[in-house]
Amino acid sequence: MKRSKLPLIAIVGRPNVGKSALFNLAAGRRIAIVHEESGVTRDRIVTRITRFGPPFLLVDTGGLGVFEKETRVEQFDELVRRQVLDLIGEADRLIWVVDAQSGAAPLDREIRDLLHRTGRPVFVAVNKADNDRLAMAGLAEFAEFGFQALFPVSCTHRRGVRELFGACVVGLPRVQEDAVQGRLRLAVIGRPNVGKSSLINRLLGEERVLVTDVPGTTRDAVDVPFEIVDGETRIPATLVDTAGFRKKRQVNTAVELFSVMRAQNAVKRSDVVCLMLDAPSSATALDRRIARLVAEAGKPCLVLANKWDLCVDAGLRETDFVRELRRGLAFMGYASVLCISARTGYNLDRLLDRIAHLYRQMQTRIPTPVLNRFLADVIERTPPPTRRGGKAFRIFYAAMTDSRPPQFLLFVNDPGLCPAAYRQFLQRQIEQAFFPNSGLPAIVRLRSRHTAERSKLDGRRTAAAGVQHGRQREAAERERRRQRHKRRIRK
Repeated sequence: MKRSKLPLIAIVGRPNVGKSALFNLAAGRRIAIVHEESGVTRDRIVTRITRFGPPFLLVDTGGLGVFEKETRVEQFDELVRRQVLDLIGEADRLIWVVDAQSGAAPLDREIRDLLHRTGRPVFVAVNKADNDRLAMAGLAEFAEFGFQALFPVSCTHRRGVRELFGACVVGLPRVQEDAVQGRLRLAVIGRPNVGKSSLINRLLGEERVLVTDVPGTTRDAVDVPFEIVDGETRIPATLVDTAGFRKKRQVNTAVELFSVMRAQNAVKRSDVVCLMLDAPSSATALDRRIARLVAEAGKPCLVLANKWDLCVDAGLRETDFVRELRRGLAFMGYASVLCISARTGYNLDRLLDRIAHLYRQMQTRIPTPVLNRFLADVIERTPPPTRRGGKAFRIFYAAMTDSRPPQFLLFVNDPGLCPAAYRQFLQRQIEQAFFPNSGLPAIVRLRSRHTAERSKLDGRRTAAAGVQHGRQREAAERERRRQRHKRRIRK
């Protein structure tokens, strides 16, 4: 992975002191999940900040909740601790968030010793200082920890955040970033424990997101920038690791609900969706429900059947499996299907090739004459059914209006005469002819020619009325000036 040249500022602290709330305030939007439950954040979440001066990367981290001397540690705590320690070594500045209301805890003293050993500039954010009394008490208590830069902050009341970051960016280098246009966003979605985080770590070649055998390890939607090398072309992209989609009856807590909502939002904001399935169990009812959400959103899709190494051991043939999988996801005929193994790396090179191919296809623009000749041939070979009364569906003109994903506008005699099945047929014909095996859906919209002509006529009428109104105002102004001039002459 190519690391950004921007300076890195990391937010650290023990659990439930307000790190994610401070992160969201600095970003100006809700990125990390904030909840009163302890230990909500697990993976590190990164965003680019430009509001306080020189641009920099701000990182939200999981809470440091494990004592170094403890022999028994929770699985997540140890993984989070390892990630935070690696990040501290990379950061240019550290913002240590403490709690003014609960005061200094034993864990705070351990974190103090850890931060002193790093030698990094540390800015102490004394959070939950909701009034002057709490602010003064918090500053006095944490001043004994030996850090000079202390700032009273209240994320609840949005106080002190600008002062904190204003001091934190002083001395940061101004880095000229390479202009990146059209960064491809790939959301990796699926049921819990199908290997989404394992795939991302395998592609990046590092333990970037937490991986355990516990379903629901990932909670936030985690953006990870990376590049795909396609020959001499470098494709800038962002991988989005998401929480697993669950059945409604299995969502028991507010944090799980927020996680699913973040995953759904990641699908909406993505350019491409990588839908991961568990190959040994094929496509379950929940997998089909998730796939239908992707299809209804009109998103390009790569269906990845993970853990294929287990199916090979069972003697399953890939062609038979893909045929059966496509039959189960018949409504997603445009999607590209690939069997992979995030554990062994099987077919990951082909996955990158397919993403690069899809990216190239997204740059394709179909000339209007070519599109219209193609549709005329399709209709000649397979005419639309005639409705009762003898009225037939007719296409007068078609044009491509967008390419991410491909969208087409067809001017017709009456959209109501086109059956839904025939419209889907036209979409599949366009997909197979211009975007074969790419994973791109063709979105076809119908518009009545008379409606378009009426809109143009209404526009011309509106413009003419505006011109006439302007002329009337000018004439009225001339008349007022003439009357004022006459009154001055009489005087």
